[in-house]
Amino acid sequence: MPPFRTPNSDRVVNDGWLFALVLLTVCGLSIPAIADSTHKSPVSILTSGPGDDSEAAWSPDGRLIAFQSDRDGTLDLLLYDVKTGHVKPLVHGPGHACFPAWSPDGKWIVYSYAHFTKTAFEGIKNGYNLFVVPCQGGTPRRLTEGLHRDYCPAFSADGKTIYYSSNRGVKRRENQVNLCAIPFEGGESKVIRVNKGRGVASVQPTLSTDSLMVAFGQVSGFRGNWAIHLARLNRPDYGIALSGHNEVFYGPRWSPKGNLLACTGYRDGDDGWCVYLIDAKTGCKQRVPTGPGNSRSPAWSQDGRELVFENNRSGSYKLYRVRVPEFTTKPAQTLASVESVPAGAVMHYCFEKKSGKVIKDLSPLGNDGGVHGAVVWKNGAVSFTGEDIYIAVPRPKGFDFGTGPFSVQATVNLPEYGDKCYICVGADPRHRLGWQLMVDKSGYVRFNSRTPDGTYCGAISNTRIPKGCMVELIAMRDEAGRVSLYVDGILQQRCGDGALFSYQQPDEVRIGRQISGAGGFFGSIYSVTVYRRLICPVEAHAVLLQRFWSRK
Repeated sequence: MPPFRTPNSDRVVNDGWLFALVLLTVCGLSIPAIADSTHKSPVSILTSGPGDDSEAAWSPDGRLIAFQSDRDGTLDLLLYDVKTGHVKPLVHGPGHACFPAWSPDGKWIVYSYAHFTKTAFEGIKNGYNLFVVPCQGGTPRRLTEGLHRDYCPAFSADGKTIYYSSNRGVKRRENQVNLCAIPFEGGESKVIRVNKGRGVASVQPTLSTDSLMVAFGQVSGFRGNWAIHLARLNRPDYGIALSGHNEVFYGPRWSPKGNLLACTGYRDGDDGWCVYLIDAKTGCKQRVPTGPGNSRSPAWSQDGRELVFENNRSGSYKLYRVRVPEFTTKPAQTLASVESVPAGAVMHYCFEKKSGKVIKDLSPLGNDGGVHGAVVWKNGAVSFTGEDIYIAVPRPKGFDFGTGPFSVQATVNLPEYGDKCYICVGADPRHRLGWQLMVDKSGYVRFNSRTPDGTYCGAISNTRIPKGCMVELIAMRDEAGRVSLYVDGILQQRCGDGALFSYQQPDEVRIGRQISGAGGFFGSIYSVTVYRRLICPVEAHAVLLQRFWSRK
């Protein structure tokens, strides 16, 4: 697991890709905090005594809470009786037992375990591996093995599959963590490809109640911040971020009722780590009042009315419970549904259904496009598989942007890097290169605009576009001439300014090829929309979420 930024500073804590998670949850991260003035929900303490108690998990029947504790010097698993407050050991002794999770029927607990000693005889070989144990105690059964770090397991709704974080499938010296799955009865682990690019860590999976969706924490690069991502298990390559680049969220847990996620987070103005609720449908976030100190790792009660979490207000981390407040946060802006035309669109193409030689523009301006060459319609997308194949829109209306703002949105899938791949290009009578949304030979996304004298000015993605994955792109030029680019809802850092070229009505707009005939797009395009306005970051994120939830 990669390092993370502390909430109260820009200092990067570099403890390694996976060990950072253990250090964070076991040892804690001390951050001065003051009382939460918004505290309204009653909070009660559950555990006491020496050491840190953390990573709690509520049983399906609501009677017990499993958690990890170092009160006896090593990491053990303990059970807290909700009715009596009695604590008893479940997995006790040498080694580290951590990250407990309940089976849906409440009979089993899966956890991560390692015992590193000086000799193989004293401990167990391999690394951190998964074990399952009956909730009433007994002999644990090993589920995974090998020199891996298998962390943060979670059951599917039917109890047949366990999902977890691991460095399995990662080549030596690659800083990456994958999501994996293994049958509860044992067998081979399968790597789930949710990572987009190398050097990405995806951790702490949690499944929706129907097991169709998986949410997880993800970070890219050593200086990135943790974000909550969402993906479909039947299309794990098509994921979307639920949080932005200027906030930190990790450790999601899906509500047993509805689309709320509880997680650990930090936003500007917070005094330390906080418990947050996130609406998976809209991306809206709301902080849960938990009182002073750092609050982390929330887990739901079986009825969805309470959360158990860990907090260090007493000096060490102990378990607390809090009533879940009513979720009152609403989207900042009401958006048109995906099926209708987005507000301010001057061209809106959706390639879900096969068309003929004319592509119908769904915007009110009627900028229909003509198909040149034999395109291929497959999986809700149009593919350009050969030379001189594109969609042309002659002299489209509404594209005379002048020096004003405009935005381009596209959903694409690129199987391989090759020649320059042009997604959408608008030519100007005074400059045929005009503006361009494309992928270069190295796999970087580029949005190119122009300065008043026609000089190139653009934005470039931070990393290469992932091969073979559905990716959402939003590119914008604002009224000040700043050019910006979003990839899967994340603002890219390399953006240009001074792009105040005054665009007149273009001679042509093309999809899939440069106006000059150079390049092409050797992949699939699902949709393209051009706006005569900016899409604000909140709206851009909401648009992407709408598209994500609308696709099966």
